Amino acid sequence: MLNKGLRTIAPENGEDVTRFHVDGAKYTLENAEIVGARRAYLKPSCDREDVTCEELTRAGIRVIRVG
Repeated sequence: MLNKGLRTIAPENGEDVTRFHVDGAKYTLENAEIVGARRAYLKPSCDREDVTCEELTRAGIRVIRVG
């Protein structure tokens, strides 16, 4: 999603919320780096997880899907 130009649109109002998903993924990565995480356990629930997964994976953090 990050390099593909894909957008996340809120179904309620049609607003482009891609920036919020990307910002959240970057915030998650920052915290993972602060604590020295080598793995992340994510529960898939929406597009945000895909953005977060991609961001963490690019940084060398192994993502494990649970749930």
